[in-house]
Amino acid sequence: MEVIVNKHLIRFFEENHLFSCVNGIRFKEGEKVCIPNEGYMEEYSSFNCGNILCQIGSFSY
Repeated sequence: MEVIVNKHLIRFFEENHLFSCVNGIRFKEGEKVCIPNEGYMEEYSSFNCGNILCQIGSFSY
C-alpha cells in the first residue's frame, strides 16, 4: 500500500521505535512510502534506505 508521509505516520514511527536512518526519521511530510499490506514491523527496527518498507523483526535493518 502506498501512503503519503504525514505528521501522524512520523509520530507512529517515533512511538514504535521504527527508524528510517541511524539517528531517527528521515522521511519528510508529503513523501510517498510503500508499506506492506500484511506482515509486521517490530519496534527497534530500521529502514536505512529506500521508500519501500517490508516486514521486519526487532533490531533488524
